[in-house]
Amino acid sequence: SPMVIAAVIVCVIIVLGILSAILFIKYRKKRSREVKRHYPGTSRLAYQPEPRSVPVIPGTAIPRPWKKAPVPTPPLRQEIHLTEGRADITDSMNALVEKYRLDQFTIATDDGLVFAAGGNGDAAPDAAQFGGATDDAVLDGANNRPALAHITHRGSPLILIIRSPAPLAEGERTGIVEDTKVILNWWI
Repeated sequence: SPMVIAAVIVCVIIVLGILSAILFIKYRKKRSREVKRHYPGTSRLAYQPEPRSVPVIPGTAIPRPWKKAPVPTPPLRQEIHLTEGRADITDSMNALVEKYRLDQFTIATDDGLVFAAGGNGDAAPDAAQFGGATDDAVLDGANNRPALAHITHRGSPLILIIRSPAPLAEGERTGIVEDTKVILNWWI
């Protein structure tokens, strides 16, 4: 009957599949053993490259102290003209940012408005947050607060918001304040 023939064919296919799976597993185990075979006297596997010899220093070598690496000194600040050849106050502010290697520099009014800005980022949040500050703050790396300085230009109090990748030296802070006054006197 056709049902019996179909059942026999299915059984033969299943048996052949099982036999081929068994043969495949035996082949994989044999191949795995060949790859993992160790060379005599070493712990190196067959597929690993030959070891390289290490040069031996004679025992009479004179030990010399290590040379200390030179301490990197920051490059000298280039002479950057803040007003000459500049198109507008923003261009001068960007020159000041470049001169002192700042991340961002904002001049804000005491009521929190941006007066002028240079560098990366949006100056409005800094102006709004620190615009009413009454004291000079120092850069605090823990909470990334900027350095603040107060100046007066033509009778208007202004706040300088200075974001720097590293704490500012007092000389740099003074230089930024003086250069800001030069920029303001030139443009306004």
